Amino acid sequence: MEEQQQQPQQRKGPIPLDWDTLLDDTPAAELVVKPSAMASDQEPQSFVPGLEDLKDYELDEQIRRKKNTLNTAGRNLPDRGAKLRAVIRCYEEEVHRRK
Repeated sequence: MEEQQQQPQQRKGPIPLDWDTLLDDTPAAELVVKPSAMASDQEPQSFVPGLEDLKDYELDEQIRRKKNTLNTAGRNLPDRGAKLRAVIRCYEEEVHRRK
């Protein structure tokens, strides 16, 4: 306890940095960006995983339930139900794909 009182309190603040020493004058390495395959070139992936595993009646039931949720709570959601409509659209596209 006495040792702490004898030491002068050090001033707190930013660490003094010598930027000339830290940063050299050499230019940064050049970054090469390689193009990747376009999203349209790849096989489309479902927005909702596992849709292809659902049976037809399960798919219809999910669509009915999600539409009911959209009608009852959609306007109260922060995005006004945009995500829910996108999910419903994915379910309906799966139904059309199967026919």
